[in-house]
Amino acid sequence: MDEALDQIFRTLLRLDFDCGPDGEPRPVTINLAPDGKRAWTEFYNVHARETAALTGDLAACWSKLEAAAARLALVVHLVRWASDDPKVPSDSTLIDGDSVRAGVKLARWFGREAKRVYAALAESDDDRKLKGLVAWIRSRGGSTTIRDLQRGGPREFREATAAGRALSELVGLGVGRWATTRRDGPGRPTDRFELADGPETDPPRRQNLSSQAESRIVSHVAIVASFAAPPGPDDDAPPLDVLQDAADAALGEPVYDVDGVDD
Repeated sequence: MDEALDQIFRTLLRLDFDCGPDGEPRPVTINLAPDGKRAWTEFYNVHARETAALTGDLAACWSKLEAAAARLALVVHLVRWASDDPKVPSDSTLIDGDSVRAGVKLARWFGREAKRVYAALAESDDDRKLKGLVAWIRSRGGSTTIRDLQRGGPREFREATAAGRALSELVGLGVGRWATTRRDGPGRPTDRFELADGPETDPPRRQNLSSQAESRIVSHVAIVASFAAPPGPDDDAPPLDVLQDAADAALGEPVYDVDGVDD
């Protein structure tokens, strides 16, 4: 496998620019095959609707993922060509649907990761405290009283006022509810907090990033796939999963460009 991988890199490193009329190098244009264009159009339409529904930081991120999907499709295509994939034309001038779908799949993964990172960076200290409180309550079977929280919960809730306020805030967020437990015999009923149904209940987090958090977001997505898997027993299954799993480096300015991807 090491020898095959070395051969792929050697082949890719031999790629060169086109030469313009003035002798200056210029990018080589690679077009979309008919099935590649259909796959791109399907992604473009869905992605455009998603982008239109977003605002703020995620909308800005989504606007960059469109170009990232095209670049990733180009990388996958060239790696498949360099690995002598029989489904790729030997002249490498047309990107097929398989390569486009692989690029789209990678771009969507980056989109999901961006959502996760934005949410984590937007999480305030109060959000983290409430999240920790929910985890503590869940570890005790999903319910607690103010008194139990004071005695054994996180230390920031050891005061009765703080404990009661935090549990009431969780109720207001829809994370749980108050239930009244009546004792047998004399004594006042006990108010008990219970998590809402579902073991993975968490308090919602704020969606707006501070300027400090925003500055920590990488504004572009770049990746390079490193090798193609050998053909498997299923002739209809292109070796793309291994390509995606093997992506491990950053893609700089491409020597090859994709033409007509906005159509």
